[in-house]
Amino acid sequence: MIDLSLTALQDLPMLAAFEISRLNEENPYWHDIFILKKKKRKYILKLYNAGNSKERVEFELNCIKKLQKLNFKIPNLANILFDEQFIIEQERKRVFVIFEFVKGKNPVNNLQAYTTLGKTIGKLHNVSSDKLPNTSFKYSDPLLDIDTCSQKAIDVFSFYGLETSIVNKTVTEFKEMILSLDTLEDIGFIHGDIHPSNCIITPNKEIFLVDFDTCGKTWKYYELGVFLYNLVWEPHYRHLSMGIWSKVLKGYTSERKLKKSDHKKIHLFMLLRFFEVFNYSDVKSSEEFTKYHYNFLKGWVDHLNI
Repeated sequence: MIDLSLTALQDLPMLAAFEISRLNEENPYWHDIFILKKKKRKYILKLYNAGNSKERVEFELNCIKKLQKLNFKIPNLANILFDEQFIIEQERKRVFVIFEFVKGKNPVNNLQAYTTLGKTIGKLHNVSSDKLPNTSFKYSDPLLDIDTCSQKAIDVFSFYGLETSIVNKTVTEFKEMILSLDTLEDIGFIHGDIHPSNCIITPNKEIFLVDFDTCGKTWKYYELGVFLYNLVWEPHYRHLSMGIWSKVLKGYTSERKLKKSDHKKIHLFMLLRFFEVFNYSDVKSSEEFTKYHYNFLKGWVDHLNI
């Protein structure tokens, strides 16, 4: 199969001097991230989806610059020329940005790194929103979002004769929880998609965060819910999920306290993420895959006593 994105980048005159390859050759479409090599220098090229507007990318880059001034570890921008840095793929315009290469690797099995990562997330959530660019983050209205996303689960479960009341129970519980939150304390700036693959641990044991394209202002519990969802859902993390999660919470609570009741809130936001992913997946064509999703949801509904 022809790699259209890679071919389009290789055809750009401004990148002609670079050797270009996918960062992840085994799973090339997981993220459109490429390595640029020129002599002994290496860079990371991030190719955004067509839905990411120039304004959205500019917002992300402005957040990165401000966070770096607050001493957060994030790869430096190499350059940005919006009028030139794009490709046309299947009649869609896709912007790209080039970052300095950071030597390191994803933590994955390095449990000790997750305490540091948890501290980093806690510090991020303590940053006052007025120090960062303002935005209306796409998850800023979770009440509407869970209604929209959960409807597909109801339709698909019903199609296969599965119980739909667990969806309704979860939605009701989630909405009641949202009404109990403190909008001043619980809303703030978040990365939006932190998981082990979006972190780099350097030889000096520093944690760099990458991939800020869903950053913005919303419920802080959502950040932790997304992280937990990735741990318990993705097969390559699942066997270590609880060990990783305990380390993340240890680091996080050293910077930002969590009450006992906050843990259920995190789990409910994790189920919001489940509905979001389910909403975008093509599950109706597979009864087996649908039942797997159903059992995942039912297990958590029972666990949380919803």
